[in-house]
Amino acid sequence: MPFFLIKTIVFISGSVLMSLEIAGSRVLAPYYGSTIFVWSSLITVLLTALAVGYYAGGRLADKRPSFLLWGTLLAVAGLLTIAVPFIAGPVNRMLLFCFDDRLGSLVSCCLVFFLPSFVLGIISPFAVKFSVKNISRVGNVTGELYAWSAVGNVLGTLLTAFFLIGRMGVFSIFLTLGAVLLAASGIVFLATASGSRRLASLPVFILPGMFFLLPLPPLIEFSPEEKIVFQKDSFYNHLVVTDEPAAGVRKLRFDKQIEQAGIVLSGNYGSIYSTTSMLHLPVAFSPAMKRVLFIGCGGGIVPRNYFCDYAGVEVDVVEIDPMVIKASRDYFFFFPAPQIKVYADDGRRFVQKAQEKYDVVVMDVFSSVGQIPFHLLTREFFLEVNGILEEEGVVALNLISPLEGKGAALFRSVYKTMSSVFPQTYVFPAVFSDAPQDKIEPQNIIIVATRQQKRLGSEELFNLIDGQVRSGRIRVSNLAESVWFSHRVSDEEMKDAMLLTDDFAPVELLYGKFLR
Repeated sequence: MPFFLIKTIVFISGSVLMSLEIAGSRVLAPYYGSTIFVWSSLITVLLTALAVGYYAGGRLADKRPSFLLWGTLLAVAGLLTIAVPFIAGPVNRMLLFCFDDRLGSLVSCCLVFFLPSFVLGIISPFAVKFSVKNISRVGNVTGELYAWSAVGNVLGTLLTAFFLIGRMGVFSIFLTLGAVLLAASGIVFLATASGSRRLASLPVFILPGMFFLLPLPPLIEFSPEEKIVFQKDSFYNHLVVTDEPAAGVRKLRFDKQIEQAGIVLSGNYGSIYSTTSMLHLPVAFSPAMKRVLFIGCGGGIVPRNYFCDYAGVEVDVVEIDPMVIKASRDYFFFFPAPQIKVYADDGRRFVQKAQEKYDVVVMDVFSSVGQIPFHLLTREFFLEVNGILEEEGVVALNLISPLEGKGAALFRSVYKTMSSVFPQTYVFPAVFSDAPQDKIEPQNIIIVATRQQKRLGSEELFNLIDGQVRSGRIRVSNLAESVWFSHRVSDEEMKDAMLLTDDFAPVELLYGKFLR
């Protein structure tokens, strides 16, 4: 077999291997998120499979240096890759309730991705065996082949991450990768076989097209009451917009079916979640509010409400995922307006570049598993936010966490971090209950931090909010009621609280104390 064809096969297998890893993260995300645990699991399984594959491939290549076997291995790798869409969903649903996110993602990677990665690891030792004709050139030949494999790794990574995920369904990517490997197998057979064997290898070229005719299983299962209105993979999430005609509501979900937004499909398209109303709390602390920054768009519901409810207020919205912005406008009535500016950018990067000052900053940003990215919870970030606030500025953060108990370590750490930057910090749980059981369960917690030096007592706070509700400035009727369930963190509770910094912010571990 010509050396350039051997290099081509090595290049293809290297490209597919890294594409498998990048696309694999999107298969795990609906169940385990896109956390550091998921990426660590993928990298661990990939490297382990390669190590075993290299070892087994070297021994097998010395024992049976056959082009027929090499082509067969490529075909097997292709079939295993094509099988990923059909086994990933059932495997992940089976493991979801058996393990936590860390162990679950690792076991899932082993079951779904180990075998195709292992077989791809066998390919390179065979290529070396076929290419070395003179022992004096073994280093040169081996280096050239592994260089081609590495170039393939780079291309596969960039092509999948920068191009394919934004333009193809994830499962279609796996079918395409499998088809490429089957085509590579066919090239080996045609280049090395003769006569009847070449004719017998033709089905290998036809086989890839047949797989595209198979109905692909859904990445996420939905209830019969839900109708999928929009579904697409972006560079950041698997977005799904669903309607529930019987209930008259529409919802936006990311990956693991974490609901990011929900509206009633009638009237003023109001939110179906009480937390949305509580994000008006910072307004009470800023009577002269003129400019507001939202970090996180969701369905654009709260920015739309601010624009409609508070005359003359300019609203800036920063959202990292352009597809979320598009979905908000197309399906959640987040209509463009001169006073609303929307930016597709990372929230922290936007704050670092901001030239404007804001009266209110609202943070309502969650990943696919309900987590806030760690770099938006550190002391350095809140110092940067403090730098773009007006003198009487206010920050509101929507956090999911228990309020008390061992699982509340995340809440207490975020509270401690914000309190280290802002003079006053107030806590408003979304669940209006004093029952101990409710306080140890995860819930939305609105943390409001202000630059005001004077702390308001409960009665003063109630009168402040209730007065603005009665005057019509704030149009959330029961907003003042949240004051009676506000939470004051005691010194005893703060004992296990961490100060989150860019250097040390184990947010995933803190979330792991209560999230599955």
